[in-house]
Amino acid sequence: MHGRLIQEGWGSALGFPGLALDLDGERVDVEVLESGDLPEHWPRLDEFEGPQYDRVVAEVHTPHGPVEACIYVLKAAPAST
Repeated sequence: MHGRLIQEGWGSALGFPGLALDLDGERVDVEVLESGDLPEHWPRLDEFEGPQYDRVVAEVHTPHGPVEACIYVLKAAPAST
């Protein structure tokens, strides 16, 4: 996937910068996790991530081809300069 890693959000202090999706941005490596149980846990995961993040569906490129995946992005990412 492509985007910008931004030192914002609660995770940035722990070494996990926030993500702003950007088709013209740098390549950002992500981990893809699969589980049939995820749908029942989305509300709890949304609460854990908190109000600074939105869960969105994005295309992720894997060695087996592209897949759609949910990913948390910064809700109000700063404009690029």
